Parts: sequence; structure tokens; C-alpha cells
Amino acid sequence: MAERSTPDQGTALTGPLTSLRQRRRSWLLASGLLVTELVAGIQAYLSQTVLPFMADDLAAREEYGVVIAAGWIATFVGMPLGVGLSRRLGVGRILVVATVVLIGGSILAALAPTLWVYILGTIVRGVAGGSLATVSMSALVVGLQGRTRQLVLAGMAGMWVIAALVGPTYAAGVTGSLGWRWALVAYLPVVLAARMLVAAHLPATETTASAPIDFRQALLLGLAMAALTVPGLTGLVQLALMAVAGVLMLVSLRALLPVGTFGLLSRRRSAFAVLLVLCGAYFGADAVLTPIAHDVFAMSPTQLNLLLTAGGLGWAITGLACGARPAATPGAYLRRAATGTVLLFGGIGWLAVLDGGRAAAPWLMTIAWTITGVGMGLVYVDTLNVIFTPPPADDGLDDLSVSAGVVIAESVAAAFASTATGSYLGQGFGIIPAIEIRAHTVLLALAVVTLGLVAPLIAIRRQWQLDGTPDGLAGSAG
Repeated sequence: MAERSTPDQGTALTGPLTSLRQRRRSWLLASGLLVTELVAGIQAYLSQTVLPFMADDLAAREEYGVVIAAGWIATFVGMPLGVGLSRRLGVGRILVVATVVLIGGSILAALAPTLWVYILGTIVRGVAGGSLATVSMSALVVGLQGRTRQLVLAGMAGMWVIAALVGPTYAAGVTGSLGWRWALVAYLPVVLAARMLVAAHLPATETTASAPIDFRQALLLGLAMAALTVPGLTGLVQLALMAVAGVLMLVSLRALLPVGTFGLLSRRRSAFAVLLVLCGAYFGADAVLTPIAHDVFAMSPTQLNLLLTAGGLGWAITGLACGARPAATPGAYLRRAATGTVLLFGGIGWLAVLDGGRAAAPWLMTIAWTITGVGMGLVYVDTLNVIFTPPPADDGLDDLSVSAGVVIAESVAAAFASTATGSYLGQGFGIIPAIEIRAHTVLLALAVVTLGLVAPLIAIRRQWQLDGTPDGLAGSAG
């Protein structure tokens, strides 16, 4: 007769097995998230590479702005959709549905016989991509905790190092050998596999059937982007539209981000403000970097490649190092963030005052952009850790609010800043004819924007002191 295990024996066996299953689930989920981040990096290079070839094929060279704006507007609509449906149906289900929709939109764009069908595919991809961005960040917050989450954030920075090496090769190689249409779909099986891996290993979460889906603020963001991309305007009309777009963006962000973000009312709300300023300054400069490098500094394609690679690696490697060894105390975070702010101000400011006529200017520009990337890396990952670490006293932010807020802050700041700086560099409001002057002034303005990091960092320091945690990150898990 078989022996029966006692209750104590069953408990002794079940505990290690449960712990083993949890670790296995966490690392499989982490692997899926890392592959997803790698694919996102490759997609960024893919979009840049495919656009001119699509325009040649579909006779759409004059419609670049429409294609880009359609993608951003659709992405903004998708963000609240992802948050609302995740609250209703759960993160895992929406991850699967949005992935299928993304693949469908990519196939539609790849098969497009005309520009407008391509734009329709871009809109479908944008809505699904906006939903996936918020849902994927929710998967990170809901599914991983403590040190595992910190390591995955570090790994995500590392994925962009790989993407910087693999992305251009994939995009150029497939486009050159098979065509831009195949480039849009050849990688989709990897997207599907990574998303399904994440969905399969998410922990069960509660859903709320009555969770609202508010599209009003997303539509305001879309109007803001449209106002920035109206063609053929000059002078005061363009300046007025840019001001209107800025107001619309602030109104929508005030509603989409956690209440109290602009008032710096808590540590994590102040960290959202850090993220807004950080991404606005960096991506605003990134958007005009290559046009300035080409038109003002006369950099060759090889020099442009070195410029972009050096800056990207500066951010990615520094972010990887900060993620692997996150700031363990408030003081350590603030020192890193202050150093990063100085480097961002110095790097962008140096770009602003460089003389394009000097022989060494291309190399000096590469050094300045690398310094800027290092500054970004010092602030970015540790700020995410601050946002994802709950304080000892409940601050009213749940996991979905936090994850969605990160994606919204990054995306809106990057989209608005890059569109605004690109529009100014291209036309200068019709009153500044010399591109050299436009380049200097837009970069000087962005250098000043980086100083906007000081106020939320001071607020974070004050809030840590009020929490009574001067020597450790409250709520951080070992």
C-alpha cells in the first residue's frame, strides 16, 4: 500500500514547488518583455527606413507630414483605449487582442495599393501600438516586483544597444533585397511570439466592468499634433498654432496623467514631471539632430551614422549600468539626476554654440551628443524606478495608472517636442531665413528646457524628507 504524506510533508513539498513556479513565471515574463523591447527598437529604425521607399512606390513624397501625423494621432487614441480595456478585461486579454490588430494593420499597410490604404494601415497599427505600449508597461508593473523588475528595466536599456546594431541592418537588408513591403511583415512572427509569452505568464488580475474609456483627451492630443503639422503656414499664424497646440497638450496631459502631477503633489507625481521635461528636451533635440548635422555641419553619411550610434550607445550603456545598480538611496538618485541634468544642459548647449565652419565640428558634435546621451541615461532608468516604487503611505496611484502615465508622459512629450522643433527648424515661423540661426536658437531653447528638471527634483527631495526616509528608498524591494 502506498504511503500517505502528512500535512506537514505536503506543505514542505508544495512551498518549494510554488516558489519554483513563481520564479519560472517571472523569468519567462521578463524574457518576453525584453524581446518585446528589442522589437520596439527595431521598429523605430524600420519606420525611418521604410518611409522614403514607400513614398517613392506610392507617389507620396509630399505627404510625409500626413503619414507621420496619422501615426501619432492614432497612437494617442490607442493609449486610453488600452488602459480602459485593461481595467475591464485584464492586461493579458488586451495584450493578445491588440497584438492581433497590430499584425493586421501591418499586413494592410504592406499590401497597400495606394497611399490612403497605407495610411489606414498606419492608423490601425498606431491604435494597436498605443494600446500595447500602455499594456506592456502594465505587464511590467503588475507581473514583476522588486529586484526582478529593476533588472528588467536595465535589460530594456540593453535591448536598445542591440537594436542600434540590429535594427538598421534588418531594415536596410530586407528593404534592399525584398522590398519595403516585406520589411513591414517579416519580423511579425517574433512580435507575436514575444507578446504571447508575456500574456501567458502574467498573474491573474482583477478587472472592473465599469472602467471608463475617455477618448476626449486623446482627441485633444490629436488636434494638437494636427495644429503643428498644418502645411504652408508662415509667420505669426504658425506661431499662434504652435501656442494653441501647446495649450491643448497641457489640458489633455492634465487629465491623462495622475491628478496632482503638475502641482508636484507627491514623490511619484513629481517623477512624472521629471519624465515629461526629460523626454521633451532629449527627443526635441534628437528630432533636429540629423537635419542640423547634414545642413549646417555638412556631415557625411558615415559621420551621421557615427553621431547617431554614439549618442544612442551613450544613453543605452549608461542606462544599462544604472539599471543593473539602481540608486539605493534618495541621495544617490538625486546625485545621479543632478549630474544627468548638468550633462544634458551641457551637451545640448554645446551643440547650440558649435561653429559649423570648423573642420573639427562634426567630431565635436558627436562628442556633445554622446554627453547628452549619457546624461539621459543617468536620469531615465532611475526615474522609472522611483515611479514604480510605491511609497510607505498610499499615494492613490494604482499599477495601471502608473504604467499608463509613464507611456503617456514619454510619448506625448516626445511627439510634441519633436514635431515643434522640426517645424521651427524647417520654417522658422517664416521670419528667420538662415538655417544656421534656426539651429542655434532651437538648441539653445532646448538647453534651457533641461533646467526645468530642477523644480521636480527639488520637490522629490522635499517629499522624501517629509516621508522620513533620508537613507533608503521607501518601499523598494530587495
